[in-house]
Amino acid sequence: MPMTYPTRRFPRIRSENAILVKRLGPEDHEGFAKTRTLSPGGCSFVNSESMGEGSVIELLMNVHGQVIRAVGRVIYESAREDGAYDIGVEFGSLGTQDRAILERLFGSEGTVLSRG
Repeated sequence: MPMTYPTRRFPRIRSENAILVKRLGPEDHEGFAKTRTLSPGGCSFVNSESMGEGSVIELLMNVHGQVIRAVGRVIYESAREDGAYDIGVEFGSLGTQDRAILERLFGSEGTVLSRG
């Protein structure tokens, strides 16, 4: 059965940014990854391990030399043929300065991939 993804509420752009991902809770996991897409409301990335749909995670992202901290929830996760996982995160908590960095990014970047 094909994967279905939630309707997007925010524009998104292709954006490779180094991130430190930490799953919060009793079975915590921490590792490095790179974003594939970024939006004011979330991001997607490839991770070597499953994070679990619905898991709460903390992200530290390097965006244009500035670190953004976000706490979010894994909205979707799908296994890839190479054993890694495509993961989509919806931001739940994003500070005022961090949100401003993303807004500047979206004001300066080119093509929006999707609007929902």
